[in-house]
Amino acid sequence: MKNPIVKNILILGTICIFFSVLLGIINHFTAPVIEENKRIRKEKALNSLLSEGNVQGENEVSGIDGVDLEYPVVNGNETIGYVLSLSGSGYGGPITALAYFDISGIIKNAVLVENSETPGKADAPDYMKKFVGTGGSE
Repeated sequence: MKNPIVKNILILGTICIFFSVLLGIINHFTAPVIEENKRIRKEKALNSLLSEGNVQGENEVSGIDGVDLEYPVVNGNETIGYVLSLSGSGYGGPITALAYFDISGIIKNAVLVENSETPGKADAPDYMKKFVGTGGSE
């Protein structure tokens, strides 16, 4: 090839195609693992919220911004509260949290599931404790 511009375009195009295919292959194998890890984190977070009762089922919530799912919490045959999956936007990107509300609407416990905030701020161990006891008629 006598024209160096055409040669460089072909070389760069070949490199781009190669790495695009490579990234696609890597994504094919890692996406299921990432989804499973998310599911495990969410399950652990759900279990860490409850001091009594058990989660029974999962229901999609529509019409309420920021509330994605609800999980009824039952003790025996009695519904004693709900865990809500909450989503919003932070400075660093999306935030997902779970909050356990008793029947009167008071937050009993809350945990951050995913976030892209500055490490050590929103994911600090005591950060979500400030919401406990709020809600209800407030």
